[in-house]
Amino acid sequence: MNEDLAEELGDIHKLMVKAIYVVLALHVLGALKHHFFDKDEVLHRMLPLFRNPRG
Repeated sequence: MNEDLAEELGDIHKLMVKAIYVVLALHVLGALKHHFFDKDEVLHRMLPLFRNPRG
């Protein structure tokens, strides 16, 4: 019984890791879209350590 539970939890863990990677990738792609295509200040607001070159 414990081995079955461990296997099931391991599968759930792997699925959640993949889901986090997908969400992270979408977040990064969205930030880059704002920076390169929309040319707005979203990326600069997300990364306050970098100075805004436009102002």
